[in-house]
Amino acid sequence: MSTNTVFHNLYGTIITSSQSELADSYYKLSYVDNELKTKFSIFNNKILNVDYYLSAGEDINVGLGSLDPQYSWTVYTNKQIINTYTVWDARRVVGNSLESLYSKVVLNTNNQTVAIFSYTPGNEIIEGFKKFDLGGKNILDDGNIEGVFGDDADVFFKFDNAGIKEIDTSTEIFLKPYKTLSIFFDEQQGGPILSLMTPDMVSYYTNILPLVPNF
Repeated sequence: MSTNTVFHNLYGTIITSSQSELADSYYKLSYVDNELKTKFSIFNNKILNVDYYLSAGEDINVGLGSLDPQYSWTVYTNKQIINTYTVWDARRVVGNSLESLYSKVVLNTNNQTVAIFSYTPGNEIIEGFKKFDLGGKNILDDGNIEGVFGDDADVFFKFDNAGIKEIDTSTEIFLKPYKTLSIFFDEQQGGPILSLMTPDMVSYYTNILPLVPNF
């Protein structure tokens, strides 16, 4: 059995162990036989949450019994690979059991979040979001390059069970969230976000389904 530990900054960029010691917020990912096993989310030098990824064939009851109760845990099960993306079912640990509500989490090949949707025990969507990563991409305005987005630039397409409810950003790409798609399309036509999106991407990010991108 081989083990490996990788550190990421808050933007998903790999950093060294020494760099993590100088940071007050970062992620610590542990791999067993090249499969992600745990992810520690550390903010302001405190462990905020730990994700535990259940291996194929691993007994969930044994896994739950091994979790340190001093931390807040989320357990990931039912791993699927779809269109190169990894999809997990995620449930919070409450006491010695898992919550009945769950989320589906979509990760790209860098283990960065693409989409998260929460579901009822009856598999009905409650709410969720899809994240469009702009980090490092050119800022385009009517085809002209105006600069480069920072590593922390993301656009969040947020949904409830009826459809899209808000489009927001992690940085000041636009002044306030959009509440309707029509206004978003009108004001962003030829702007920095839609200029980076293909028709398939626009369709994916502005609709609940499909959960996993086909691009």
